[in-house]
Amino acid sequence: MTGIRRALVFVTTANYFGLVVRFALLAAVSRLMTPHEVGVSVIGTGVAAVAFSLRDFATFDFIVQNKGLAREDVRTVFVMQFGIATLVAGAILILAPLIANSYADPGLTNFLRVMAVAGALDVLPLPITALLRRDMAFGTLSMMDAVGTAVGAVATLGLAVLGLSYMSFAWAWLCSSATTIALALYFRPQLWVYRPSLTSWRAALSFGLCNGATGMLERASEALPQLVLGRIQPISAVGLYNRAYAILGIPERLILSQIVSIALPAFAARARAGQAVKETYLRSISYITVLHWPAQVTLAVLADPVVKIILGPQWADIVPLVQIMCLAGLFWSPGTLSQRVIVALGAYKENLLASFIARPVAILVACIACLLGVTALAASQFLIWPFQMLVVLCFLRRHVALRWSELVEVVGRSTLVVLCTVAGPIVVMALARFHPNIGPGGILMALPLALAGWTVGIWVSHHPFLLEVRNLLTTLERGSFRQQTLGIGFRLRGR
Repeated sequence: MTGIRRALVFVTTANYFGLVVRFALLAAVSRLMTPHEVGVSVIGTGVAAVAFSLRDFATFDFIVQNKGLAREDVRTVFVMQFGIATLVAGAILILAPLIANSYADPGLTNFLRVMAVAGALDVLPLPITALLRRDMAFGTLSMMDAVGTAVGAVATLGLAVLGLSYMSFAWAWLCSSATTIALALYFRPQLWVYRPSLTSWRAALSFGLCNGATGMLERASEALPQLVLGRIQPISAVGLYNRAYAILGIPERLILSQIVSIALPAFAARARAGQAVKETYLRSISYITVLHWPAQVTLAVLADPVVKIILGPQWADIVPLVQIMCLAGLFWSPGTLSQRVIVALGAYKENLLASFIARPVAILVACIACLLGVTALAASQFLIWPFQMLVVLCFLRRHVALRWSELVEVVGRSTLVVLCTVAGPIVVMALARFHPNIGPGGILMALPLALAGWTVGIWVSHHPFLLEVRNLLTTLERGSFRQQTLGIGFRLRGR
């Protein structure tokens, strides 16, 4: 098994475990809290996310990408990031009452203060996890992520049952942070990473200025529209939008996140070795779109039963939001990988420039849409995500000799697979509309029909992923499944 395949297995397993835990928690908490309570937690988390994005100006991606890494580099980045995090936490502690008053919810003060402490503690395990990522130790990282997720979920649910409302999320984050610190020190008790040093501050700052500004713009584009929505519309509207976004994230966490999470170290390793990345990139885009796009469109078709099963019928108002964002999200999934490839190639300054072009436009469009309500905010993604993807691809083509025709050919086959996949679910939902007695069992028929349609689609289109399916079937027939890839055989090896 290649290192990339093994990494994908570990990351996929951890992400699937996290997906099950998070959506079980989502289902339980959504039945315990009102949209207003969820909205308050989203606003508090958004404020903390934007503020702590300043830490990325001393990002640990510098450790992953650095070709000639020294101990002083790790220690320098930690000192810089911990100093920034401490200053940010102090500012949140002081400004929390003012922020809470602006949203007319005094309880937001304590929420922000707990989040400030948790955000500062979050820095402690980062130097160790960065070294693990550089070494492609995704088995250890996956175990840490799974345990941290489980602890956070148990804490959130337990505190919510006890009546702590939205404060459950803040205290749970603190518990999860403490758990991650303990696990990092257990697996790699390398205390030297915490020894103060500023030897490499120039190189770390040069990398961090670009990467940090990019990260801050990314966090701002995600959080600011919801913060503005909470100021203009009732806070419950923020809760509705957040839950719609959570449902939207099902295909991303099932398929996209594990591929993207190993993209930076994998492509960076190829770049350090002087190997070309074009064929690997095109194959990656091909596999992402043939897996993520059909799942995304199928979710849009089945949004009504999915929302009612996961969140409960009281959240039925978010069904149109989910459908809108699922279709708009098709334009951004290739852009997510493309961003990681740009950074892996060392072009972090151009990644920053791309963000400075795309993100402010996204924030402006989304904030204007907030004036018209939560549905308009969801629909604005049809303008935002295609524009962001186009900008990222334009910058990527400066470093990878990609022709637009090659990209069109790759996604064209995946589009045919999408059409074959959703044919069955569309028929089932049409029957359910005219024959309400079909019930949940009939709706569940849509999933095997979607899988059958997907299989037909990759065969009819002669999609490159068909080779991976054949390899998997051959492996199963030979009984050597343990020696090969578990799950999708995502090939990152160039030819």
